[in-house]
Amino acid sequence: MPSLSGGPSHVRYGHRCRPRDLEVRCPHCGDLATARKPSEACEKQLIGDLSPSWTLDDWEVACRKCTFRAGALSYDALPACFWCFDVGRFTVWAWNREHLAFIRRYLLGQADDSDPYAWLGTYVPGEWKANAQLVAKAIEKRLDAEGTA
Repeated sequence: MPSLSGGPSHVRYGHRCRPRDLEVRCPHCGDLATARKPSEACEKQLIGDLSPSWTLDDWEVACRKCTFRAGALSYDALPACFWCFDVGRFTVWAWNREHLAFIRRYLLGQADDSDPYAWLGTYVPGEWKANAQLVAKAIEKRLDAEGTA
């Protein structure tokens, strides 16, 4: 599975916007872990240009299932995206569960400008759009499998 920075990621394409809260795969047990930055704790904005704090090595990761905790991490040191899976010949990924659910709504034409994740609609890859029904169904299946649909 690709890492956040080395694999599929908006950062790879120079985009400055991302959600405040990321979900990664726990390197200890493989379950869902959260990645957050104390420097962004006071950010009221769920999604936006968080580039001023992007390069600070203050990421913290905490698994929701096991006791794994890590701190003082750089973005490059974060574990792989939790929401990353193959659909046909391409890889679908999302920053977190809410982002993945937004992508599904976007592909089905159900998203609107009031959605907090609307900022990220412009970044949905063309191959996902060209295969909207297939990708939306795969996303729904993944969300159901994780008990979060």
